[in-house]
Amino acid sequence: MTHLCHFKNHVTMENIESKPVHKKRHIFVKMCQLSEHDSDYKSGFSQMERYAGLPDSLPTTRKEYPMNGSQNPSALRSKQEIMDALLSLMEKSPYNEISVKQIVLETGLVRKTFYRNFTSKDDVLDAYINSVIREYVDGLLEQPEDPLGVIFRFCEKNRKLLKLMNRNRLLYLLLLRLNEEIPRLSSTVDMNRNPFALLMAGMESDYLIAFNIGAIWNVICKWVERGMEDPLDDVRSTLETYLRRVSQGV
Repeated sequence: MTHLCHFKNHVTMENIESKPVHKKRHIFVKMCQLSEHDSDYKSGFSQMERYAGLPDSLPTTRKEYPMNGSQNPSALRSKQEIMDALLSLMEKSPYNEISVKQIVLETGLVRKTFYRNFTSKDDVLDAYINSVIREYVDGLLEQPEDPLGVIFRFCEKNRKLLKLMNRNRLLYLLLLRLNEEIPRLSSTVDMNRNPFALLMAGMESDYLIAFNIGAIWNVICKWVERGMEDPLDDVRSTLETYLRRVSQGV
């Protein structure tokens, strides 16, 4: 407790307010610790939280910070409700205007439940992205011979997410996750069944995988930007014709 007492004697609203958000987060956790051990400090805690510019995405007590590894059915249901609530709110408001309080109200859950599963609004979005990327990866594992079919079925199924991500200029987050997962996946998938394998044979695959991901993803972004009105079968057919011409040297 000695280091906490030293911290207590030096923290003020003024010196918190001047800190960047990641520093405020560190300060906030220490404030949580103090509030649990010092009843006098706890009485002024809410006022400091309100006026020091601390993000509302932070938990209200250290005990709530974070416990998002639970896999029990109740926790999984709560996580899904929270993710669905964020997407619902993104249909009504820009992402950067949505608060944790709004998400909690949308779900009907309590704030404590939110912080048992997530640390912030961004954490909720990351979890949603991870869940759909896992489905995409599962599709590639099942059908490595049809990567274009898998990606376009993914797009068809997740039209709502893609639309909302594009509206908020967040599509790049999906690309970042694909850049992490696809190279890892290429070492486990039977590349002999992958149509891109012949194009990459004998060459540095890391660069070519990055090239393919970027090219396909830009096509998807163009489809989304055009209102997702073009039939995906037509887009796929165009790409397949192009790739066939490249592979044949036409």
